Amino acid sequence: MKFLEKAPLSLSFWIFWSGQLLSSLGSELTRFAIPIWVFKETDNNVYLSLLVAAAFAPKVLFGLFGGALVDILPRRRLLWLSEGGQTIGTLCYIPLAFRPIDEVTVGLLICLQLINGCFGTMSYAGMSAVTRDMVAPDSLTRANGMMVFIESTVSLAGPILGGLMITSLGLPTIFIADGVSFVFGLVSLLAVVAPVANSEAAKKGVTFKACWDKLKEGVVLILSMPGLAPLLVVSSFTNFIFSLSFTLLTPYVLTVTGNAEATGRVFAVGGLAQAASALFLGFVPSPKSLVRAELIGILIMGLFGPLLIGAVPNAWGIAAGYFFTMLIIPTLNTFNRSAWQRAVPPEFQGRTAAGKRSISGALALGGTCIAGTLVNDVFTPLLGSPKAGYQGAFIAAGATLSIIAALCLVSPGIRGLDLRTKSQKS
Repeated sequence: MKFLEKAPLSLSFWIFWSGQLLSSLGSELTRFAIPIWVFKETDNNVYLSLLVAAAFAPKVLFGLFGGALVDILPRRRLLWLSEGGQTIGTLCYIPLAFRPIDEVTVGLLICLQLINGCFGTMSYAGMSAVTRDMVAPDSLTRANGMMVFIESTVSLAGPILGGLMITSLGLPTIFIADGVSFVFGLVSLLAVVAPVANSEAAKKGVTFKACWDKLKEGVVLILSMPGLAPLLVVSSFTNFIFSLSFTLLTPYVLTVTGNAEATGRVFAVGGLAQAASALFLGFVPSPKSLVRAELIGILIMGLFGPLLIGAVPNAWGIAAGYFFTMLIIPTLNTFNRSAWQRAVPPEFQGRTAAGKRSISGALALGGTCIAGTLVNDVFTPLLGSPKAGYQGAFIAAGATLSIIAALCLVSPGIRGLDLRTKSQKS
């Protein structure tokens, strides 16, 4: 117990973190299983696209209002609501697993994906806010590193475990395991001690007008705080470039190597790098300047990530570039979250976290949508072959990231945000 008292993060945080790790792993199992199940039964790309869009849409469309709710309602109660809603929604998948996949079943699955996505969006904003409530400013980087570790670990372990479970135990077992994992998440919320973000607003109740007013206050805050809006632009643009370029990774590896196994090895290397980086961040001190550290990370990632992948068109070069990229991504996410949490007042945490995620998610979706067109209609005709087209896209993406980061490193607006976060800390 003495060790826990001296640890940089509290026992309450570790209980909360453990429950969210199990809950997130269960969610990843379902996220992995549903597209495989539907495509295997129907061989229909339209159904698959609709399900993926239904899972992603709430992050963009509902995120802003979900974040406003986090700043109105008691945060622990809201997290119970979101976890409970996702538990019920997941258990509703079980009877559908015994139905034939037809238009009705797909329609019901899309509805459940939308509902679970809305609850999940509230959960994300709530977890970001309560992390800020539970952790001292000096420990925010460690706490966010451990939260990013959850994302990294489940994205690596979920598909492996999900594939084994589908093959050996069957699809319903996936949904049951997901439901049970949410129970652990619910129990872990007992450790959360978070104030009502706005007790006066909570007494008035949740209305559309109240949420809209909260959103407007959040927008005014972002625009009025020195450096915050430019940081949002930079991080969202980084997300756009990352999604655009790495949507092309699988076809690029296949074009260069002609080997599906090589693609799997590249992704495995990246997943291990991501998990190791996030775990490391959970035990190292926070840098003095979070924003400057994030921008240096973007600069390095551009040079040794996408640019290296495009410049060295073989399996080793691609694997090395992807390794460096996924090694740095958790660092960028951790520093960015910590900078926002330090700079933004506690009563604004929910809506700013959700708004930032909605904008970044929308740009990421845009990057994913135009990636194929950009290679096929721009880079390939310009450079003469599909392989050269992929190379050009990755080199352009890496160079763009590095140039933008270098320009921002000398921006007074970004330095102003660094001063703001330091003053918040002190």
